[in-house]
Amino acid sequence: MNLVVSRFQPEINDSRCVTAIWELYYSARDTYDPLVSNLTESEPLSPTFWHNLTEVFASNDTAFQVYNTFLSRGGVVAACTDACKTAAIVVCGR
Repeated sequence: MNLVVSRFQPEINDSRCVTAIWELYYSARDTYDPLVSNLTESEPLSPTFWHNLTEVFASNDTAFQVYNTFLSRGGVVAACTDACKTAAIVVCGR
């Protein structure tokens, strides 16, 4: 499984029609793989990869905060520390 997250940004033209513009928000492989395992391009992001990533989140607050920022999908980033962080990591699969 390769996860690439895109976000929709509407563009309103002069006739008030909305045109969809999709742009890459982030690539899970590019963002998280260097923190976990350095997979080859053809290797999938396996359940083991995701489990190992939750272990990184538990021990590396900077990595977790990057994840938390991506949750906002470009909107307002809600602070997530202590109990929030623990709950998020448990939900992720730790």
